[in-house]
Amino acid sequence: MMEVTSDPLNGLLFINKPKSLSSSDALYPIKKLLRQIGQKKTKIGHFGTLDPFADGLLIIALGHCTRLADYVHEYCPKTYIAKGLFGTQTDTGDLTGQSYKECNLADISARSIVEKKYLGKYSQRPPFFSATKHQGKPLYEWAREGIEIVKDPVERMIYQFEINKLDENEIIFSASVSSGTYIRVLMEDIAYDFKSCGHLVELTRTKIGNAEKDQATELALFKELQSYAELSQKLIEPEVVLPFLKVELDSERECEAFRHGQTIETIFSCEQPVWVYHEGKRLGLAKIREGKLQVLINMMAQL
Repeated sequence: MMEVTSDPLNGLLFINKPKSLSSSDALYPIKKLLRQIGQKKTKIGHFGTLDPFADGLLIIALGHCTRLADYVHEYCPKTYIAKGLFGTQTDTGDLTGQSYKECNLADISARSIVEKKYLGKYSQRPPFFSATKHQGKPLYEWAREGIEIVKDPVERMIYQFEINKLDENEIIFSASVSSGTYIRVLMEDIAYDFKSCGHLVELTRTKIGNAEKDQATELALFKELQSYAELSQKLIEPEVVLPFLKVELDSERECEAFRHGQTIETIFSCEQPVWVYHEGKRLGLAKIREGKLQVLINMMAQL
């Protein structure tokens, strides 16, 4: 008989998402296991969608760690290796779409200029086929109805960019970018600067902050897990992905203040959020401003 327990599960899972599977579909084997081990009410979500044609690292959160999504997006750049083809542009920006434009092949003499250009601030428009919302509806739904919604450009950051392979027909590049950056659009912009057009044919996410694809578990292996204990062994502490400083509360009185969302006086100062602990237990996430520790996320409810 499969083990059933009501003890809460809180933590992260590093998954190697395969191709031809949506990020939402990648949650299914884990949701099924949670139901089987008495964890049906455990919250579950992922940090950053990977398109079905793409593979690589997907971080899945359980329990109160699902509330960390905004902090992962803000503080953890995402790193990709991408392969694109020159000469054809598709309506989706990748190999799943329909070709609608033919161009000359790439003028690769501009390589050094292009490599230098794609570092630092980078402005791009969300693609027509994307999950960006317009009037509460994803752009891809509008596009499927034949309506192309042009959104204002959004400023992103490119922390690292390198062309690994380049010829007139094909490019392979790696990039570390801020959350929300569409690599499909980046490929189209790169192709334009090579006086061509293009689309992605392969995309692999290799890192999210400190988390690496090499640390990830193959999704198929989760179908083989049979118990609460086996799933627990796969959980990774959120501090691995968000290595903020740790602040230790000295007293039970301060713990109670934290539990109730009250401000705590402190001598510490920190620009980034901090993890708050007491006697080895993680209490949650806080910010420190002008000598006051203020609760951002209270993780005490299930301790």
